[in-house]
This record gives sequence, structure tokens and C-alpha cells, in this order.
Amino acid sequence: MRFFSRSLVFALGLLVVTTSVAQATDLCVTAGASGITWVGKKFTIPPKNQCKPFIGFREDASYFLTGMGCTRADGGFLRLQFTETTTSAPESTDSIFCGIPLPSLSGGSCVGTLLFLPNGVTSIAGSGDISASRCTVNVP
Repeated sequence: MRFFSRSLVFALGLLVVTTSVAQATDLCVTAGASGITWVGKKFTIPPKNQCKPFIGFREDASYFLTGMGCTRADGGFLRLQFTETTTSAPESTDSIFCGIPLPSLSGGSCVGTLLFLPNGVTSIAGSGDISASRCTVNVP
């Protein structure tokens, strides 16, 4: 009876943990200084020396994203490159490149080129305040 009780408690605990992890299916990348959060829908960190599509949106629903995420061969770094296109006027397309240390997912940096039509081009950079975490965000 004791074995059955322990097994039941273990199984229920495993179910709770699995359900919690299963619900966090997205990857949120946050630039601390600006407060911008990019959401990669159903994005999981690729294994060493591999890449996966990074597709999603900004959490504030102002841009949609298309790009790629690659893990360095030694497994110590995730590189994300994506283009974000605005969902409202004035039209702009931004090219963003982020580097995020693994496994910590914190202390990374992003650089980018912002193309505002018809105003011109601006470069951005942020360092040390980029972090990523598992999340679940509804598509806007």
C-alpha cells in the first residue's frame, strides 16, 4: 500500500510539472532598457550547431517577426537574427541580431538597423540587458 501511495504522489507531481512546462511553449526575448519583448512562437532552443526558424511578434503587437535562431557549436551561445515588420503606419522594417549566452539566457546583447519609410535609417544597440525565458503569449 505504501508503494502505491508513493507512486501515486510521484505520478501526480510529474503530471503537474509536465503540465506547467508544456504550457510555456514560446520563447520571450526581452530588452531590459527599452522594455521591448519579442515572442518566438513555439520556439525551442536548437541543439548544438543547429538552427530553427524564429517566427512570432512583439508582445505589444506592433511588429511581426521572421528569422532564425542558431546555437553555437559548443552550445554556449544562442544567436537570433530576425526582421520585424510593423503592423501600422508609418511603415518600418527592422533587422535585429541578438546574442544570448546559454544556458543562463541572460546578459546578452542586440544590435539592429531600423528602416523608417520615408524618414531614413537608424542603428540601435543594447548590451548586457537582453534576457530570454520560456513564456506563453497569445497571438495578437
